[in-house]
Amino acid sequence: MDRLAHILNRKGMDKIRTLMKEKRYHVPIYDEKVVDKIINLVSDYYKADVSDVVNSTTRLRKIVMAKYMSMYIISRDFPELRNHVISDMFNTHRTTFLYGRNKIREFLEFDKQVINEYNELRKRVDKLYDITLVEYRHTESIELY
Repeated sequence: MDRLAHILNRKGMDKIRTLMKEKRYHVPIYDEKVVDKIINLVSDYYKADVSDVVNSTTRLRKIVMAKYMSMYIISRDFPELRNHVISDMFNTHRTTFLYGRNKIREFLEFDKQVINEYNELRKRVDKLYDITLVEYRHTESIELY
């Protein structure tokens, strides 16, 4: 049975790839520029200053929501990033990041305003990924070995 395990795994991976191609899912490529664009996009949506979102400890709603929503989107889109890495991007403690992410999750369960804001931001971030994927396709070079 162990000899056939790699065949089963390959068939399973092929099935997953075809499903992803049919639904056109894409995994964003992690890059600091992409994360900065996400933070800028969310800050613009909430009409908050980017430096306040990244550095400030103020409790104004627009800044806190921009910070927490940015953290949530980045953690969802880049699961390979560890919690402390994301919290370092926003100059906060890891526990503050965890609190903010959980708070957005709670809001997304029942608060219609936050749900609408998240859906609108999700559309804008997905458009951003489409643009960055096109940029990456044009900039990456193919090397033959």
